[in-house]
Amino acid sequence: MSGLTTAEMSRILVAGTSDELAPTLDLAARLRSIHFIDHDGEELSLGSPNEAADGISQRLATMRGCLSQLGAPSSTTLPFLKDVRSSLEGSFAESTDSIVEDLKRLDTMRSEIDDLDSRATLLARLAPLGLDFELFEGYDSLSVHLGEVAYIEACLSALIIQTKMY
Repeated sequence: MSGLTTAEMSRILVAGTSDELAPTLDLAARLRSIHFIDHDGEELSLGSPNEAADGISQRLATMRGCLSQLGAPSSTTLPFLKDVRSSLEGSFAESTDSIVEDLKRLDTMRSEIDDLDSRATLLARLAPLGLDFELFEGYDSLSVHLGEVAYIEACLSALIIQTKMY
């Protein structure tokens, strides 16, 4: 569940030039209370993002993904827009890229560990058979069909009866 809550809203109309849009958006972020919708005079529609929006959105998604992977607690308070923009550039952004690479390596290592665990489990199940595994060297693949029974005595008697028939 998100940390967002509903609030009573009122409608206002703000008109101005495009060069004042960025400072107005910054003020709206500091107030934490305004949702902008461009108005063309006929119907209401969402506006188009400024040129930095795609890069910022991608960086934010990457950072959120890193926080999620690292198990970091989510913050319910939103930082000021200028704090977010300054964090998206410089060393913090480079650190995020480094974290992403570390998380990829961690996923690869976990996958390798899972594969080794599966192999160890299989070998542990094969160990009572007393097989000499060096005899299997040189093959590209090995298919193992292994089964387990709950009542070994019943299984053995069924096998003995079956072998006497042939």
